[in-house]
Amino acid sequence: MAHRHVAPAVLLTLALCPASARADDRAAAQQLFQQGKELVRAGDFAQACPKFEAAEQFSATPGVRLNLAECWVKLGRTASAWGKFDEALAMAERAGDTAAAEVARAGKTSLEPELVYLTVVVGDEARVPGLEVHRDGEKLPPAAWGVAIPVDPGTHDLSADAPGRKHWSETAAVAPRAKATVVVPTLALEATVVAGGQETGSPRRATQRILAWVSGGVGLAGIGVASYFAVDAISKKGDYRSHLNTTGQCADATCQTDSHAAYVAGNVATGGFVAGGALLAAGVVLFLTGPPPPHAATAQFLPLITPRIAGLGMTASW
Repeated sequence: MAHRHVAPAVLLTLALCPASARADDRAAAQQLFQQGKELVRAGDFAQACPKFEAAEQFSATPGVRLNLAECWVKLGRTASAWGKFDEALAMAERAGDTAAAEVARAGKTSLEPELVYLTVVVGDEARVPGLEVHRDGEKLPPAAWGVAIPVDPGTHDLSADAPGRKHWSETAAVAPRAKATVVVPTLALEATVVAGGQETGSPRRATQRILAWVSGGVGLAGIGVASYFAVDAISKKGDYRSHLNTTGQCADATCQTDSHAAYVAGNVATGGFVAGGALLAAGVVLFLTGPPPPHAATAQFLPLITPRIAGLGMTASW
C-alpha cells in the first residue's frame, strides 16, 4: 500500500542538530542521518530506519523524527510512524517551525485510516493484587487496560504476572486495518502458594501439617484405647463387687484379682483420656496455625472395634 508523504528534502533536513547539542553528538547524528538518507534512496528501508533511530538518540529534532516516521511507513509500521509524526509535530510547534509542523500534521492525518488497534481486557475478577500486564516486553499501565490502542500490524506478545500466581502469555496477531481484543484470564494460583503468601512446599510448613495429623491421629487412638479400658474397668468393678462378703471385704482370691484388674484398667483409662486429649488438642492447634493445603483436605471418622479395643479411627487425605 503506497503512502504519499512527500516533503521537500530541505524541509526534512532542517534543524538536524540544535545549537545546544554537543559537537561530537552533532557529528554522530549528521553521519547517521546521511547514511539513512542514502539507504532510503537505495530503497533499503530495513537498514535505513535503524540509522534514523540512532541519529535520534544523538539529536532528537523534528527533521530526524520526520525521516524516521517516513521510513517506518515504508515498513508498514503504521502505529509507530503515527506516534513519531505526533512527536515531530509537538516539537516543531514548540520551536515555531511551521513547515515541519505542517509535514508532521499531514503525515498523521494520512495514516489515521491505516491504523490497527489492539485492546487488552482485564476483567474485575482478573485484577488480583500485584498484577502486571506486558505487551511486547513493555509494561501496560492499568489505565490502558480495556482501551483500543494503535499498534503496528503483525504479532504482539502479551503476558501477565502477579505474586503467587502462574505466569500467563499469549501471542496476538493483528491484521492491517483490523481491530483485535485479547482477554487476560484470572491467573491460577501457584501449586506451592496459599492464602497469606505462605508456601506449603517449604520443609517447615510441610512438617507442621504432618505433625498435626499424626498428633491428632495418635490422640484419637489414645482416646479409643482409654474408652476400652474404661468399659473394662467398669466391668471388672462389677465382677469383684459380686464377690464381696456382707462386711464389704473380698471373700476369695477371684474377688481380689478382679479388684486389682479394675484398679489397673481405671488408671490406664484415665491416663489414656488425658494423653489422648492432649495430643488431639495439640494436633488441632498445629493444624489451625499451619497454612491450608492447595486443595481441600478430607477427614473421616469410623468406629474402631477389635476383640481388645473399642474406639474411633480416622482416615484423612491432604
